[in-house]
Amino acid sequence: MRTLHKIRKDKNIIIKMYNDNVPTMDIAKKYNVVSTSICRHLKKWGVEVKRKPYQIRVKKMKRQKRNFSLELRAIMKENTRINNKYMKHCEFEHTTEDQRLITNIISRSIIG
Repeated sequence: MRTLHKIRKDKNIIIKMYNDNVPTMDIAKKYNVVSTSICRHLKKWGVEVKRKPYQIRVKKMKRQKRNFSLELRAIMKENTRINNKYMKHCEFEHTTEDQRLITNIISRSIIG
């Protein structure tokens, strides 16, 4: 049976799960769809969808820290050391003319 037909068939079950405070992500995983599909169906069925404040949603979307192998970490550290040796950091006052010059430099190929 196709997923959308199954969602429509289990309408009452989905509404009950949602009213029992089961997160839409969990309901979506059960039906192998994205959570926005569940929210869309709930709205279509007349259920008031509870949205969290924007700040709370953004905080939960933090990226996972990547685990690199020891060899790769050593290579990255060495590359950073080499790059820092040759890079010079400078600060300058931003003006419109400066910004135009920087845009020109960036848009052209530096390496010939």
